[in-house]
Amino acid sequence: MEVYTSIDQVPPGRYQCPVLTIGNFDGVHLGHRRVFERLLASADETGSPALCLSFDPHPLKVLGRRDLKLLISREEKIQVIRSLGVNGLILHPFDMDFAALEPQRFVEQVLLEKLGIRKLVVGYDYAFGRNRAGDHHFFRHLRQQGLLDVEIVEPVSVDGTIVSSSLIRQLVQDGDMSAVARYLGRPYCLSGTVVEGDMRGKKIGFPTANLAYIQEILPPTGVYATVARVGNKSFVALTNIGYNPTFVERRVVSVETHILDFSRNLYGFPLELLFLERIRGEVKFASAQDLIAQIHKDIEHTRQRIDSHKHP
Repeated sequence: MEVYTSIDQVPPGRYQCPVLTIGNFDGVHLGHRRVFERLLASADETGSPALCLSFDPHPLKVLGRRDLKLLISREEKIQVIRSLGVNGLILHPFDMDFAALEPQRFVEQVLLEKLGIRKLVVGYDYAFGRNRAGDHHFFRHLRQQGLLDVEIVEPVSVDGTIVSSSLIRQLVQDGDMSAVARYLGRPYCLSGTVVEGDMRGKKIGFPTANLAYIQEILPPTGVYATVARVGNKSFVALTNIGYNPTFVERRVVSVETHILDFSRNLYGFPLELLFLERIRGEVKFASAQDLIAQIHKDIEHTRQRIDSHKHP
């Protein structure tokens, strides 16, 4: 899969009559995956390449919610979409000028003239352009005009609830990691870079990797059964999100993970954490010994949880 950082970066004629999907695809959840399934099926039917147009930054960050945290980092988004079999991904810069584009002009000048698309595949709730006028009514009008073949993909429901990025963001903030995984179709992932911490974990026998530069939404404070991905290898890990109240309580939340059966120095390395379950909330223990005893219990719970995840 080729990745482009703007529409203008796509070489003219690089893709002959592609089938295109447009969307924000935060999380690339089960609803998004249905859109990609239809994209790839349509491309296969016509022998066309499959392209995805998404945006960086997320439009909501430009249109008033600058503090919005997302479900997926830019890097993971690229990885997941690549794994689906798309031929090309365009991460176009989103700004106020782009937001003000008239939908008809965008379709004619960009989608048809510049990209030369054969067909457009979009989710049922996708809208773009000035005043979000490029919605399902607009798409149906394009189809009726014969200007462009448009397929609108119906929503996906799990347990009677429509899957959406906003719903999953709330579930992450609630700490319901099992529900998050059901709607995403995979465990929730935090990614960042390992930095040096205060070494308290090492002093009590549980060295931790401290994660910084995290882009995604943080789950609530507490202790989590997780899997740590280091390069192409995975390890059982116990992760704490919180303020370290048993010792000197911090003012800023930290993400620390104890990787089981692992001894490498990871300072400066990228690390991914897959969240399976919130074991408990963060507790201020009466002593370090009480904390150590609880960590042993948490580790045993984590091993059992991950073993059951491997062998349901």
